[in-house]
Amino acid sequence: MLKGLSKNDAIKNTEKILNTLDLKSHEKKTIGQLSGGLKRRVFVGIALINEPSIIFLDEPTTGLDPVSRIDFWKFIEKIREEKPETTNIITTHYLEELDRVSNRLIFINKGKVVLDGNVTELRSLILDYDIKITFPERFKDAVTKELSMNGLSFKINESFGKINLLLSKRDISKAKEIIIKHTSDIVVESPTLDEVFLGVMKNE
Repeated sequence: MLKGLSKNDAIKNTEKILNTLDLKSHEKKTIGQLSGGLKRRVFVGIALINEPSIIFLDEPTTGLDPVSRIDFWKFIEKIREEKPETTNIITTHYLEELDRVSNRLIFINKGKVVLDGNVTELRSLILDYDIKITFPERFKDAVTKELSMNGLSFKINESFGKINLLLSKRDISKAKEIIIKHTSDIVVESPTLDEVFLGVMKNE
């Protein structure tokens, strides 16, 4: 028996997992013949073989190249869609990855839980802004002057020749209208989980 499964169930589940994780073309290879990304998929497959209700993934993408990391999370998302009843518990230092696959986050610092909730809740709880608008640094003075003249409340930080304008969702339409008068090179996005985590640490 394999993890409590009968021979027939083990064969059936293995076939299903090979297809789900796109490993079918590698089924005759030994583990030593696989790349790092493929090995991680095999480890996930082993965890899934007996259809557990909970799966623990400890730093699953550490050491993987960017392409392998992206591919790995695509397969985790696929597993979530096919097995919504399964709980995946993931530990990682790559917070940007969790934005995509997590519906609940727990931040731990020095062995203590410092924050617990979904992504949206944590952003609104920790940060005093909802939206980040990024534009070229050379427009900083003109844009911030006009924003202030229009009574908008905001924060800014600079990074690699870009200005990150942090503000509330209620002000986004007016802010975009002002910025676009100066440049069309803008990016609008939510704050990153790294920024949320840094916000937590400031309060610790």
